[in-house]
Amino acid sequence: MIRMPPPHILYPGMVLALLTLSMTSSFSILYFAKSGGGPQVESGYYERTVSWDADQKARDSGARLGWTVDLQLSGSLQVRDAQGSPVSGIVGTVVTRRPSLGEAVATSALTAVGGSPGAYAFESGANGVGLWDFMIVAVAPSGEPVILELRREARE
Repeated sequence: MIRMPPPHILYPGMVLALLTLSMTSSFSILYFAKSGGGPQVESGYYERTVSWDADQKARDSGARLGWTVDLQLSGSLQVRDAQGSPVSGIVGTVVTRRPSLGEAVATSALTAVGGSPGAYAFESGANGVGLWDFMIVAVAPSGEPVILELRREARE
């Protein structure tokens, strides 16, 4: 036979247990919200907002040209046009970021790989598992500014 504690002990004990659970969960939420760096301040935010129209035009140019990018996290990429032909003569940079951070992890120049049209190398800075954002800011061979954005996931 199960013996229940008397009501003068059971009910205050339940209230104390609920209060303890509430306090524990509140402090856990507060701890996890404050860990990991918290809010990130983005440097150059004002400058990027001022140049937003020009950047959007460059993004539209990339979409209009129909360029596709095959990017490897190790630091190589292949650019092809809408017909699938390699695009050579691109000059630009690759900005590597984590979606959760305000600052860029790495910014490096695109370097054409000799003997392989449309192939470029860069210092990726992607050195861990998780999501990585890559923004290719380039000038097309025609002199038109182009921005291409990609997100890749590193699993190992």
